[in-house]
Amino acid sequence: MQACRGSTASRVTPCLRSAPLAETPALVSDKMGLQQDERDPMTDDPHGRIDRLEIRLTEQEATIEDLNATITAQWKKIDALVRVVQRLEAQIEEASARGATGGAEPPPPHY
Repeated sequence: MQACRGSTASRVTPCLRSAPLAETPALVSDKMGLQQDERDPMTDDPHGRIDRLEIRLTEQEATIEDLNATITAQWKKIDALVRVVQRLEAQIEEASARGATGGAEPPPPHY
């Protein structure tokens, strides 16, 4: 088995191939972008098309949920990093304010 194209790292769907590529019938795309077998007389079957569309919709919904979870995790990380940067900026401002008002520091006692 191999991973299908478009699968995510968290959800890998296997692609099953029953015949080598040379033996598979030619595929053409219909108006909706779905792949159909040229030799199959049932390509105009509305129930088959509906089934394929439902499968495609389910896969797209799963992909959207995965992307949403990824984006949510990224925003949480970004928020945490923004807070760290703000803290560091405040520390830098405090250090520069202490250095500007104190003038020259006296030498350490052991000097």
